[in-house]
Formats: sequence, structure tokens, C-alpha cells
Amino acid sequence: MKSSSEIRMDFKKSVRYAEKLDRLAKGLREETGYYETLSFWEGEAASVWSGKALALEKEIETGAEELEYAADSLRRAAERIYDAEMHAYNLARERRYYE
Repeated sequence: MKSSSEIRMDFKKSVRYAEKLDRLAKGLREETGYYETLSFWEGEAASVWSGKALALEKEIETGAEELEYAADSLRRAAERIYDAEMHAYNLARERRYYE
């Protein structure tokens, strides 16, 4: 059985991973701004570029949303697991006192 310290460490580790996913999503969103700055182009090449850039921006935005969803899911799962493990830990500790 894990100690309470191990349970807390695992929880914090999961939260750090979720924060990393959030940072990755933020970085992806910041990249989409790069394509917006190229909108000053004119001519035939500009319209081709604009269409491709728009499609790429949508893919990047979708990826960022998926990363945020994964981060939120990880946080929720980490909280549920933490609560369950601490509950089990406390029950086991109480049993030892009564034996």
C-alpha cells in the first residue's frame, strides 16, 4: 500500500503533467497568431497561402482544444484517484489502530 506521501506525490505529478499539456495548448494557440500576421500579402499567392493557413490554423486550434481536454480529464482523474487512495489509506490506518 502506498504511503500518504506517495499518494500526494503521484497527485502532484499528474497535476504537473496537466499543466504541461495546458502550456503546450497555449503555445499552439500562440503559433496561430503567426499566420494571421501574414494576411497583409496580396495577389494570387496570397489567396493560396491564405486558404492553406486557414486550414492549418483550424487544425492547430483543434489540437489545442484536444490538449486542453486531455489536461482537464487528467486533473479530474487525478483528483478522483487521490481521493480514493487517501480514503483507502485512512481506512487501513484506522484498522491498524483497532487490531
